[in-house]
Amino acid sequence: TGAASSGYSVGDRVEAELVFYPSAVPLRAQIVQLFSGAAASDEPLKLPDHSLGEAYRSYEQAMLQQPWLGVWPLCIRSARVRRHGAQLFLCDSDDKAAPLALSLLPAQVSLASPLLSLAKLDAIGLWDGYYLTLCWAQTELGRWVNA
Repeated sequence: TGAASSGYSVGDRVEAELVFYPSAVPLRAQIVQLFSGAAASDEPLKLPDHSLGEAYRSYEQAMLQQPWLGVWPLCIRSARVRRHGAQLFLCDSDDKAAPLALSLLPAQVSLASPLLSLAKLDAIGLWDGYYLTLCWAQTELGRWVNA
């Protein structure tokens, strides 16, 4: 939501100095100085090398420090989208971690459905403790963005 209200889109790159608001788990930041304007880039994002299970454990650790946490950004490598009935899930490509249910919002289901045919993707999403809202994915066919 911050990207939508700031004029930035998922995948835009800016060079800036940030100051994070005090928190046990700092997530919110203010731009103090902007060195370059937003520019779309086809370069892959540099994500941590986390499986779905490792990304979920980062959420658990954050919850230990800040139990009232609203949403947590997850960066996941080598995942896949699968369907069970009408529900979509993000799964580890090796099925070692429990799958995370994707948001039930019709727009998310509609936009994420084409990802079902792909063997593997790297993704960024927001986990609220119940559902994952996919925001961005890098696939073998290129970049997918939840627009």
